[in-house]
Amino acid sequence: MASVTLEHDGRELSEIYLVPPDMRKPAIAGRKGPATQLEQIREAAARLERYGADFLVGDVSRFIGKAKPLPPYKNP
Repeated sequence: MASVTLEHDGRELSEIYLVPPDMRKPAIAGRKGPATQLEQIREAAARLERYGADFLVGDVSRFIGKAKPLPPYKNP
């Protein structure tokens, strides 16, 4: 299983939460097996490019509204 978590200023958010809920797709039916980690990362990167462009260019306002504090074990 692969995932992409965004971090900024002591907060974190999984990239999927930048995707509008009605645009989140369930796993593709008919696959011969589960997606590989490489496929999962490619899909996450495509979602981030499409729905997280604001975060990628430095506009963190939407991120801040959704993000949670980093857990203690992730703090330096």
